[in-house]
Amino acid sequence: MYFSLTNKPSLENNIIKDKNTNSQEIAEVLKVEIGYNQDKKLFYLTLTFIDEFQKEYTETNENSKLLQPLLYWMLFSYAKKQNVMLTHQDMAIAKFRMVDYWNKESDFKLTQELLFFNESGHFELKINEKNIRINDMIFLKSKLSFKDIFKKYFICFVPTDVKTAQQLYNKKNADKYFSEHFEGFYSNISE
Repeated sequence: MYFSLTNKPSLENNIIKDKNTNSQEIAEVLKVEIGYNQDKKLFYLTLTFIDEFQKEYTETNENSKLLQPLLYWMLFSYAKKQNVMLTHQDMAIAKFRMVDYWNKESDFKLTQELLFFNESGHFELKINEKNIRINDMIFLKSKLSFKDIFKKYFICFVPTDVKTAQQLYNKKNADKYFSEHFEGFYSNISE
């Protein structure tokens, strides 16, 4: 079954939502697709998942102003593709926003436990990296808010051996490393 939810009030969307008046839990997320549809001029998030009755669904949320809610989905998706676990003081907020964003738009409900592995405060998506797709990365990278979120979490992408060798646990060293290496890292972000 396929649904497309647009963040615009319309009779069509109300009809779609009314068909699923009994909210269901998602049992497993199989695939994630994030991107920007150039033809429609819409950001979107598509999840393929199995519900609590083992039925498979694909549901899309799309909107021209969806970038802000999608930023954490993109960050976690890119990190998973790079085999990076994210840790940061704002991780609780990030995970909450991802789940809350989806749950506001869908009758199929996500939980943090369903989406994330937690290894001593280092988080990653449970979804296999082969089942994560980020479309139109060049367009997304052109957005300032996209760059800002990667700046905020840049230290998570620095390998542990580099962090130790460069003594990046020292703020002065970390700031220097950040200013010298972020642009190179950012220019290499690709699918």
